[in-house]
Amino acid sequence: MGSGTVDLYRNTNYRGERLELTKDVPRLSAYGFGNAASSVAFNVPGVSGISPRYGATGTIARINDLSGARFEDGASVCLEKQGQESIRGDSVHVVNPETITCTFNLNRAALGQWDVVVTNPEGQTGILRNGFEVKQIPQINSVSPVSGTANSVVTINGVGFGSTQRHSRVYFGDKPARSIQSWCDTRIDVRVPNYSHGISNIKVQTDWGTSNTISFTVTKPLVKSISPGSAGQGQTLDVSITGADTNFKNGVSKASFSWKGISVNSMVVRDATHAEANITIARNAPVGPREVNVITGSEVPTALAGGFTVRKFELPPSPSANSTWYLAEGTSAWSSSSSNPIN
Repeated sequence: MGSGTVDLYRNTNYRGERLELTKDVPRLSAYGFGNAASSVAFNVPGVSGISPRYGATGTIARINDLSGARFEDGASVCLEKQGQESIRGDSVHVVNPETITCTFNLNRAALGQWDVVVTNPEGQTGILRNGFEVKQIPQINSVSPVSGTANSVVTINGVGFGSTQRHSRVYFGDKPARSIQSWCDTRIDVRVPNYSHGISNIKVQTDWGTSNTISFTVTKPLVKSISPGSAGQGQTLDVSITGADTNFKNGVSKASFSWKGISVNSMVVRDATHAEANITIARNAPVGPREVNVITGSEVPTALAGGFTVRKFELPPSPSANSTWYLAEGTSAWSSSSSNPIN
């Protein structure tokens, strides 16, 4: 081959996307390079990606795929950030010329973006600018409320959750949240999963770490009372039903009485824990106590056992010449126009 020049590139300024021309060196001849230094132009590593691309401060980040080209056995890896001490990679393994694995000790590492630098044994360097991010490990500061039923909304306040959910999850014990309502770096709104009532530990799990836990009590909704608590066969009356930790809703909630003989004609919800129902007790309804419940969609509260009693049909007292007896709507006691109710 004739004489001439080839381009030699300054390896220390390699960015992974282009090379900078620095000087000319002798062209290859039939006998090899005229200047041995020119060989470095063909060994500059290129860094194209890293996975995972983030880790939490105070943890060990395990890099399973640092990808690129022209990686050589004995190459070193480090993270660099202006104004910060470099973080050298440990357990560096050049799997092949396109893949490296390693770990980074992020103890006291500054938050933010870091350059990923790969250096081959002869000193050629490749850089992936802002390729790795050190994040705040998730930290839960508080939850509100501190108790609630399945499907209720809970707000989690803290830091380090990430600006978007991505692959992150919220757990109540070992159960993932029923749904995520909103997500940002300092606040998450979630719905409580179907969970047997009791104390559950909430935690936030991200790709870069798992948070501390905070206790949350999953409560079981229940029907607390009904008034009046009894009526006779053949009566139609209004009853008031009170719940605890319930979510009564107009058009959704349905009152029910166990066994048979009681029909619910209509129901009006006053708020999440108070409702009124109009019921009719059949003339042949079995006498005795009934279990009372109000079911709202998937919410099935603990029923009020023996909360309502069907009494035997009662004839009015013997009429007198000066009295008119009647059974007022919504009551179970006969009254007269000239006396107090008779129980």
